[in-house]
Amino acid sequence: MSPLKTQIRKSIEFLEDPYHSVVENIAKLLGLHCVGWIFTDLQALSMSEGTVKNLRNGDTFFLSAQECIHAAYFQNKYPSPSQLNKSGKFGSKFCNSLYFGQ
Repeated sequence: MSPLKTQIRKSIEFLEDPYHSVVENIAKLLGLHCVGWIFTDLQALSMSEGTVKNLRNGDTFFLSAQECIHAAYFQNKYPSPSQLNKSGKFGSKFCNSLYFGQ
């Protein structure tokens, strides 16, 4: 399921999901938790043929500033537990994955 978002030219803004806490509670009851985020910039060329347009290559950027900010946001949202830190949390094992074509 895709997170709620608004999209403008070359940028997105994540919106608060009213069901997020419900989904997290159900996942917790099932012994599951959020481990990462997968994103892409591939654009569909032909839905019937399943082809896509690749926007990244050796002559372009690997990650945009906005994507780095989103990755940091999610890593801060899902910190790792730590017995050695007074807050009980330190760092993050949250995984950010970019999928792009060649």
